Amino acid sequence: MRLRYVFGLILILLGGTVLANALGMADFSPWHLIVVYFWPVVFLLIGLMFFLGARVWSFSRIIMGLAFLAIGGLMTANRAGWLHIPAEKVWTLFWPVLLIVFGLQLLFSSRRDGRSWAILSGISRQHPGWKLRSSDYWTILGGVHLDLRTAEIQDARTTLEVTTVLGGAEILVPDDIRVICTGTSVLGGMQLFERAYGGVYTSHEAANGPVGDSVPVVRIHCTSVLGGVKLMAR
Repeated sequence: MRLRYVFGLILILLGGTVLANALGMADFSPWHLIVVYFWPVVFLLIGLMFFLGARVWSFSRIIMGLAFLAIGGLMTANRAGWLHIPAEKVWTLFWPVLLIVFGLQLLFSSRRDGRSWAILSGISRQHPGWKLRSSDYWTILGGVHLDLRTAEIQDARTTLEVTTVLGGAEILVPDDIRVICTGTSVLGGMQLFERAYGGVYTSHEAANGPVGDSVPVVRIHCTSVLGGVKLMAR
């Protein structure tokens, strides 16, 4: 079942319950419903979709999926009475988990020719002649801007891993190389060439450029949480 159908059913049930409450047919606090029932399910579903919806496996996808499953599981255990943690305390645990996620990426992410990271700032590669090699780029509260049109491609096959939290990624690509992008966005939006997507969770793949043995191929894996991804050919 597609994720949008699942979330659609959840929203209908939530809206119906709130409507029944407004009409005097039920006695539930909307805030109570959202905190207690809605968000645990949302986090668990997002975590599952990082695994079930994977077209290409990457370290960031696995770690992000585990992080959302951990938060959703913690909220569910708290709701079931197995734990006794105030709801606001559960939310404050979300941000330390994200920091741990990025720490794990530093330690265990695949070793490539280059790795760039930034916190409260951005990463930009757009000056003429910059070297395009297989690399990891990730930021917290910042963005990634890559202009492949001005890059010198070093290898016939290049893989880029781009991960942002509370930020976005913008990648410009030329029309004379083959670009294959797998993009995942949580609570944000995504534009892959001419098509745009958005929602609580979305994951899509797109390709652009000529096909041939002599054509360079760049594979891009983008993951964005509370942000967006924009990939454009010019």
